[in-house]
Amino acid sequence: MLSKVIQYGFQYRPVIHVLLENLHDRSVLPLRFAALIDTGATISVVPSSACKILKHTFEQGISSSAVFGVGGSRRIFVHATRLTVLEPVINEVIVPPPKPIFEAIDFQLAFVEQHLPFVLLGQKDFLQHFKYVQNAQAGWFSLERI
Repeated sequence: MLSKVIQYGFQYRPVIHVLLENLHDRSVLPLRFAALIDTGATISVVPSSACKILKHTFEQGISSSAVFGVGGSRRIFVHATRLTVLEPVINEVIVPPPKPIFEAIDFQLAFVEQHLPFVLLGQKDFLQHFKYVQNAQAGWFSLERI
């Protein structure tokens, strides 16, 4: 049984680790990625470089549009993706194999034509599945699956 609530410590940003999987091709190895919970973002976005690793063809997504933000407009293509939140990383040590904290979420994830150091997890798709609480002064945030 997976946890319903998990609390994370943090210093500067609310970062979790996620596992991304290609829903159309289960033979492709999952990709582990650091993800920033971005309460100011409408949608979640993944850098386009992850498309190639997951064996998605960037321009052949389910739909396409543009996203606007810092740096102007960028093309995005949406691909069917499974996202799994992984157990917290302690002292920046990643212990294989990855262990899920919550049930996986299957949704249409936007891959953006931009280099990003993180997956950005937004309100409309990711945070609709969670209650998010943060106490920056105390250095923690929590996720609860709803």
